[in-house]
Amino acid sequence: LDGKLDGWGFIENCVRQGLLMTPLDAEGRWYTLHRLFREFLIERWTRIAPQAIADTHRRAAHWFREEKLVQEAVRHADLGEDSDLVAEILTEAGGWLAALHGGPALMRIIAGLPQSSLASDPSLRLGHVYLLIQDGELPAARRMLDDLRQSVPTESFGTAHDRAFFELSVEAVDSLLLSYEGKILRPDALRALRESCAFDVPIELDALINNIIGYLHFSNGDIRSAIKFGRLVTDNKGRGNVEFVEAYTNIWLTEAYLQLGETGNADYRIGLAIALSDRNFGTESAPAIAGRVFQSELLFEQKDLARARSQLSAQLPKIGLNDQWFNVYATAYRVGSEIALIEHGPDAALAFLKDAAANLSADELEKMASYLDILRTDLLLTAGHEDSARTAF
Repeated sequence: LDGKLDGWGFIENCVRQGLLMTPLDAEGRWYTLHRLFREFLIERWTRIAPQAIADTHRRAAHWFREEKLVQEAVRHADLGEDSDLVAEILTEAGGWLAALHGGPALMRIIAGLPQSSLASDPSLRLGHVYLLIQDGELPAARRMLDDLRQSVPTESFGTAHDRAFFELSVEAVDSLLLSYEGKILRPDALRALRESCAFDVPIELDALINNIIGYLHFSNGDIRSAIKFGRLVTDNKGRGNVEFVEAYTNIWLTEAYLQLGETGNADYRIGLAIALSDRNFGTESAPAIAGRVFQSELLFEQKDLARARSQLSAQLPKIGLNDQWFNVYATAYRVGSEIALIEHGPDAALAFLKDAAANLSADELEKMASYLDILRTDLLLTAGHEDSARTAF
C-alpha cells in the first residue's frame, strides 16, 4: 500500500469485509494483519520483489521517524541497511540515551554501525560501551571507553551543552565500569558532577546515574543510602520510561532489602526485577536469570525449600560467570549447597559443590576457587569435621 493514493480506502474496505485485518485503535490509524496472512505476504514480497525490500524498510523508517516512534524507525532503517539514517534518527532522539531507553536491541544496532556513521554523534559509541559492560566484556568496554575519551575532539560537538552532556555521560558509564572492575569509588563524586551541570539532566541519564550511585553505596556497605538512590530510579512514575535501568536497580535492591531482613520489600523488588528483565531483555537474558537466582535465595530465606530448589535447578545451567555477575554464581552455589545440607546432609552438600566446580572452565574456576573453599569449609565445620575443614581451606 505504500505510495498508493487510495491506500487508506483499501484498508477500510478490507476491514469492512473482514479480510484478515483488524483495527487496533478507535481512530483507525493502526491495524494488524492475521499472523499467517502477514507471513504469507512477507514471503511472497521477498520472492517477487527482493530488490524493493530495503527501499521499503527505509520509507517505513522515515514514516516512523515522523511519528516519533524511535525504536521502530531505527529497526526499519537497520533492516533497510542505511546506517547513516540509523545514526541520524538516534541523534535526533537523544543520542545514546535513546538506545538506553530502547534497550539491548537498539544498542546492538549501534554496535554494528560503521565509524563513518558515528562521526556526527560520538556519544552513540557509549551505547556500545554500555552493552559491552552488561555483556561482561569488561576489557573491551575499557578499551573502547578510553579510546572514546582520547579521540573525540571538542569541535565534534555543536554546542557547549552537547559537550557537557557527553562528558557527564562518559563519567557515568566509566563509574559503572570501574565498579564492575572491582574498584572502590566514592559515590559522592558522581553525584557532585551531576549537580554541577548547567543543564537539566535527561531523565534516562538521571536514572542511570542514580542507579550507579545507589549500586556504589550498596557495594560499599551503606545499605540505607543505596536504597534511597535506588528508589529514585524505581519510583519515577510519570517521569518517563527507564525500565532498562529499573530492571538492574531492582535486582540489587532485592539484595539490599534481604541484608536488612526486610523480606516483604525484597519479594516485591525481585518480582519487579524479573518482570522488567523478561519484558526488556528476554527470559533467557543475564538479568532475568540473575533475578530468578536471587528469587531462589529469597524463597530459601522464607523456608520454601521446594520452590527454591526448583527455581535454582532451572537457572544453574544458564548462568555464565562474568565479573559483574559473580554474586549470581556465589548466591546460586551457597543456596544450592544449603538446600542440599538441610534435605540430605553434608555429604550431599559437598557433592553439590564438587559438581558445580566440575562444570566451570579453568578461567571461571580460578575466579570462584576462594569462594568455593569458603563454602566447603563452612559445610565441614557444620558437620563437625574440623580437621577436614582446616585441610580444605
